[in-house]
Amino acid sequence: MTEDLPASHPRRILFAYLVLYLVWGSTYLGIRIGVMSWPPAILAGLRFTVAGGILLALGAFRGETWRALPLSWILRCGLPMGTLLIAISNGLLCWGEQWVPSNLSALIGATSALWIVGLETVWMRRAARIPRGSWLGLILGLLGVGVLLGTHLGRLNPAYRTGVAAILAASFFWALGTVWGRRFARSETPLLSSGVQMLWGGGLLLAVATTTGDWADWHWNGQGLWAVSYLCLMGSCLAYTVYLWLIPRTSPARIGTISYINPVVAVVLGWLVLGETLDGIQLLGMGVILVSIFWVIRADRSRTQSVSN
Repeated sequence: MTEDLPASHPRRILFAYLVLYLVWGSTYLGIRIGVMSWPPAILAGLRFTVAGGILLALGAFRGETWRALPLSWILRCGLPMGTLLIAISNGLLCWGEQWVPSNLSALIGATSALWIVGLETVWMRRAARIPRGSWLGLILGLLGVGVLLGTHLGRLNPAYRTGVAAILAASFFWALGTVWGRRFARSETPLLSSGVQMLWGGGLLLAVATTTGDWADWHWNGQGLWAVSYLCLMGSCLAYTVYLWLIPRTSPARIGTISYINPVVAVVLGWLVLGETLDGIQLLGMGVILVSIFWVIRADRSRTQSVSN
């Protein structure tokens, strides 16, 4: 549920969006660099377990108490979100980026904005209130994904196709976790609640790494250490906590703008750092996806304004 905010909050919300646009746009590059050196489950698992520990320590330092974090909230919201957003979604994204460039991964991940609106429609039974423009935007977005991928997957190796499928699934589970989190009131202990989710999700990923024998292929190196440090401190400690703060304070369509801007940041960084490029068909698909997301967000904003008036 979205709470009514005092007049001072719009600036904080705008700053939160800017952090998420820039930081999460860069994490696709960080993950791509990281999985070149470390197994994906270890990279993601270490990222979130360390970040979770840091946030728990910061929460205790700031005076947050476990008594203010109900066990019912942990079981019904915290652990499911840690499973969906971290263990499954981030795990699949890291796994898929072993074969898929960071710029294309970000473009596929942009479909989470469409999934969020679609799931919100079905889950909250909002179908009668969804504007026609939103439905058209959702359909256009799916066509964009088809344009982006369809002409390439038939002639690419199976590992690449599997990676693309994993990232598509990751965007769905990210949307599912986001919509699930909106069913609950915001936590009064944001650092402790974020830390719990990260420790749980990161622990699940490390358990997967242990089960699959990934530790046998793991070794310390500077590139992997840089990647996990950046992802841990910026992508997890900072951006993930900001995202959780933002979820109950905005609409699903507006929070979907994160996926609208992130691909642009990722494409630019992938080109600057790794020399990644997009061909004409992929650029067309990118344009269709971004236009569809803009369409969905605009339609939802118009609906919200008409209801409030």
